Amino acid sequence: MAQEIELKFIVNHSAVEALRDHLNTLGGEHHDPVQLLNIYYETPDNWLRGHDMGLRIRGEKRSL
Repeated sequence: MAQEIELKFIVNHSAVEALRDHLNTLGGEHHDPVQLLNIYYETPDNWLRGHDMGLRIRGEKRSL
C-alpha cells in the first residue's frame, strides 16, 4: 500500500510560477489533477478526537 505524505505551504501568488518551474526540475512524477472526495468519521462521544486520531476515507470522486 502506498504511503501518502501531504505538505501544505503558503506561497505568495507572484511566486507560484517560479515554484512550479523549480519543482519541475526535480524529476518527480507528475499526475493530472483529480477531484477527490473525503469522508470523515467520528464516534458520537468524539472518542477519535479525544485520542488525537481521525478516520478519513479518501478517493476519487467518481469511485466513492
